Amino acid sequence: EAQETTKKVERGATLTIEYDVSVMESVRCSGSPLLVEIEHAVGTSLGIILTDDPHDANAIVIDTIKTASIAERCGALAEGDKVAAIDGTRLDQLTVVEAMQLIKSSSGAHVTLEIVPSQPSATRMTFIK
Repeated sequence: EAQETTKKVERGATLTIEYDVSVMESVRCSGSPLLVEIEHAVGTSLGIILTDDPHDANAIVIDTIKTASIAERCGALAEGDKVAAIDGTRLDQLTVVEAMQLIKSSSGAHVTLEIVPSQPSATRMTFIK
């Protein structure tokens, strides 16, 4: 609808896009794996980039979440989260390329990710006397 409206504008327009982000902090701090179901149209990007976990050779983690992407707007994912499964398929024996292909080829109106939330890094403070 917004695209059609912008096509009709002849001079210029300023658009403000607003969206809600879920508050997941208390759930993420539990340390337990989470099943995150994200709605998306077939063939659309979630807006995440996966990479190998530098600390675990058999794990894949979220490297980047694109600003304003479906993944960011869902509010349940964070960079550094381990992705254990995609639509029920375990990732421990798959490559990053294969995992990304699983997301792209998801045939339903949603994709389900099993994630293990990353632990927030401890803040280090230095006191000088």
